[in-house]
Amino acid sequence: MEGSAPGAKVVWSTIIPRQCWGRPSNEEGLNWPRRGVNWEVSRYVLQIGGAVVGHPGIGKAELFRPDGVHLMDAGLNIFLEDLRKGCKL
Repeated sequence: MEGSAPGAKVVWSTIIPRQCWGRPSNEEGLNWPRRGVNWEVSRYVLQIGGAVVGHPGIGKAELFRPDGVHLMDAGLNIFLEDLRKGCKL
């Protein structure tokens, strides 16, 4: 990437958890792959000198729309503020 975008920095925004997967299932079990992806990509991005933006403030059910997937305005505000801070790293 250095050749095509000198001075650019990679910023990885972690994948946030879902409150619902759309069908009866083991919700926590379905979040394990998300955690694995977040861990692997975060590790790589840090190795190449990038930054990782987490979203620890997003997890409460009231931040999600009734579908359990999409964020309400309050959740989006937290998500976007996390991104804004991450882009300043």
